[in-house]
Amino acid sequence: MSRTAVAAFFLTLFILGKAAFAAPCDDRILGFNTYEDYDDKMQPDPGVTVFEVEEFSPNSAFEGLLVKGDGSEKLQLSFRKKKTSADARAEAFSLEKSEHKKGYYQAVKFDSRKVFGGTDENYFVMRILKNGHAVCEDEPKEIFPGD
Repeated sequence: MSRTAVAAFFLTLFILGKAAFAAPCDDRILGFNTYEDYDDKMQPDPGVTVFEVEEFSPNSAFEGLLVKGDGSEKLQLSFRKKKTSADARAEAFSLEKSEHKKGYYQAVKFDSRKVFGGTDENYFVMRILKNGHAVCEDEPKEIFPGD
């Protein structure tokens, strides 16, 4: 490999940063919504729907986020104007044990309406961080405006 190619490789690493080679998160980050149904005796029967996050829209918002791990990680959401642009801002959330799905931890103090409300960015990226380094990073997901 030529010196120019090696220099270009390391320059690319420097520009892209720590998350350049982070694996995709796949099912390690999930969204959830809770609901209340009634059993046969008409008693409240709380439930939860867990799903893969594909986008954000106020009309189909998720109530919270679940992260598969050991609880020592942080969940980071970063926001971008364009799919391939640099992060404009980021928010990180600590995790606590969740009763919604075994082996998953819930993002603490996550409120999708506050996190996404009033944003002028068009995309968001979800990352799991451990000791300040990206363990995994999802592809940018689109933010749709509300009605």
